[in-house]
Amino acid sequence: MYDVASVTPLERAPRLSERISQGSSPPSPPPSRSSPGLPGRQGEGQGGRERRCRRRKVEVWLKREDLQPVFSFKLRGAYNKMARLSPEERGRGVVCSSAGNHAQGVALAAARLGCAATICMPTPTPEIKVAAVRRLGGAVVLVGDSYTEAQAAAQALAVGEGLAFVAPYDDPYTIAGQGTVGAEILRQLPTLPEGGGGGEGGGGGGGSEGGSGGGASAAGAAHSTGSDFGESASLGALDRLHAVFVPIGGGGLAAGVAAYVKALRPEVLVIGVEPSGANCMAASLALGRRATLSKVDAFADGVAVKGVGAETFRLCREYLDGVVLVSNSAISAAIKDVFNDTRSILEPAGAVAVAGARAYLERKLAAEEEEEEEEAAGAGPSSRPAPPAPSEDSDPLTVVAITSGANMNFDTLRLVAELADVGAATEATLATTMPEAPGSFLRFVEAALSGGDVQITEVKYRAGGSEAGLAHVLWSAEAATPREAKLLAQRVRDAGLETVDLSGLDAAQVHLRHLVGGRRRDNGGEGEGEGEGGGGDNDEVIMTVDFPERKGALRAFLRAVSPTWNVTLFHYRAAGTSATQALLGVQIPRGQKEKFDAATGALGAEFSFSPLEGDARAAFEMFLG
Repeated sequence: MYDVASVTPLERAPRLSERISQGSSPPSPPPSRSSPGLPGRQGEGQGGRERRCRRRKVEVWLKREDLQPVFSFKLRGAYNKMARLSPEERGRGVVCSSAGNHAQGVALAAARLGCAATICMPTPTPEIKVAAVRRLGGAVVLVGDSYTEAQAAAQALAVGEGLAFVAPYDDPYTIAGQGTVGAEILRQLPTLPEGGGGGEGGGGGGGSEGGSGGGASAAGAAHSTGSDFGESASLGALDRLHAVFVPIGGGGLAAGVAAYVKALRPEVLVIGVEPSGANCMAASLALGRRATLSKVDAFADGVAVKGVGAETFRLCREYLDGVVLVSNSAISAAIKDVFNDTRSILEPAGAVAVAGARAYLERKLAAEEEEEEEEAAGAGPSSRPAPPAPSEDSDPLTVVAITSGANMNFDTLRLVAELADVGAATEATLATTMPEAPGSFLRFVEAALSGGDVQITEVKYRAGGSEAGLAHVLWSAEAATPREAKLLAQRVRDAGLETVDLSGLDAAQVHLRHLVGGRRRDNGGEGEGEGEGGGGDNDEVIMTVDFPERKGALRAFLRAVSPTWNVTLFHYRAAGTSATQALLGVQIPRGQKEKFDAATGALGAEFSFSPLEGDARAAFEMFLG
């Protein structure tokens, strides 16, 4: 198998480890399948009680399967299966069905083994993935509108033309090939620095040996048993290993890794992770039989399958300790976490295990804190001392998350960026209702920014001209802590402005934020005509505003404009750069343009205001005029 696959590094994620250790995010929903190793649901704690202990140190390590030649672990199972075919079978060629990573693994394995590969892909498959398979030598057949139709076509070709069908997950040799990931983890961990410090790389591994499936029908199917992988481990990181987190689609990787790890280290938890919208393994384990989902969320398309395999289900039911479900927002946050530590961008399916590890660890540490607080509260302040805080030298809670792929569709990055901060619980999305009157916008911003380390990252507002004289603002803010993010809504409410928290609604993140606006509806002609600079009824002028992207800039701008002139439109989104641009609509009555220019000019050269003119103005008036 290692003729084509790489022994990928095991890398420490220092920033992510530190964030979890410091408790930077709230706990996520509980795992879908209970077990002695999975922590329970966090309670509300003891009101305002001060914490008596420091969180246990956490070490998160990433098994970098995204660094394989085809940027996915799928190459392992595909090659291991195809290498076990007879020369006659390989001579007739192989066929598979896939819309992505498995297709590339089969194509590369076929090229190395010198056999022909036919890849059946659904017709809507993005051209970039089709081109990648063809570049590796695979003969692509575009057929059907879904994976199910492509799979049926591939199986028909296998029967009709005598081709060997290479299953993506439900085959003992495929499972065993994926299981070598677990073998490498156990082999690499003893080489890591004591105490979790030191270098970033994994070391260890290499050679031509693979791993066995470990005590199931997949055992012995890999190129070698790899039985020495665990014997050389004595003390060190391996003895601190608490859990391995594995993404689950059809279940091949989870089955192989769980079978191998449990054969050598039964005390180590192996926890599967699925998107909440594609939870076929969790549903199957809950039912005690294989379940078929009627539909799946395709956000993490690499693990979006409607049903798990028969053999993968059998092995996961026997060896897996549980399944954690994660949201699209949590997956997006995990992509950002990995990027911050490695400067690599995972595909959504590739970050699923990282999201699960983070959710599990946050809940486990929170549960430990709550238990210690309850014990201390039960003893009373005088009869029992506070529980000792973990020392800096205490052994960290060590986990490994498998980063399974990096075949990111570039267009998906837009959505990932929108969801990432929400998933990390450091950005809140809210809707606020305020009066349509000069000064209201400033009052709203002052309330949001008061009393906390908060930065407004997005504002979308359009004057509505309602009979009640009210307008709605959709806005987002990034806070230093999740607690601060939750306090945002209450602060604005306390200022007399009705506010609703939309952070947990994916539909608001994906769609609503792009639909706010529209034509301004006026209650009557309070204005005095177009005035200088134009603007239509009520002297509305629409302009772009360039201003520095730093704390306090938005407040300074509104203090210059909002008390005197009525803001009728505001569209802003932080870009993560030194300066950004907003779209502003403001009523400037005839004769006040010079006063407006003087007020905005006093802000300094960092701020520039440019009224829309020519084609730009005409285009915006089509929709906003």
